[in-house]
Amino acid sequence: MVSRRALIGISALVWLWAGYSVLRIGVAEYSPFVGPVAFALTALVFAPFFVMFQKLARKNRVRISNMPTERNNPLTFFTVRSYVIIAFMMTLGIVLRSIPAVPRFFIAFFYVGLGSALFLAGVSYVLYLVRFQRYAEADTRATF
Repeated sequence: MVSRRALIGISALVWLWAGYSVLRIGVAEYSPFVGPVAFALTALVFAPFFVMFQKLARKNRVRISNMPTERNNPLTFFTVRSYVIIAFMMTLGIVLRSIPAVPRFFIAFFYVGLGSALFLAGVSYVLYLVRFQRYAEADTRATF
């Protein structure tokens, strides 16, 4: 059993690791395509994923903060639904990279945009963790 604070920390590490891993793959493919079009497409991918991941991260932080007990199973840092989404996204990513018809250019800008958004969601957990007590009190009053 781990504390709610530890669950926030585990979440931060998972989001940061996922973001770094995806970003690393995209950056490795990016260099031949650097230019205004690649940057614009990366921004178009980044923006909706950033909004979506920030919303998911906030909901998860509220859920963890509102857990009825201070000490919880370490695997409860995500919901079952989140684990299913992660498995689906990982599978989709592996399949995309294995299909020769998917251009390296797509992998480059899509993965850099997606990875950046994931990584920044992880950063939001770190910032929350640093100010955990203040945010925990505010989030318990949050409504969705």
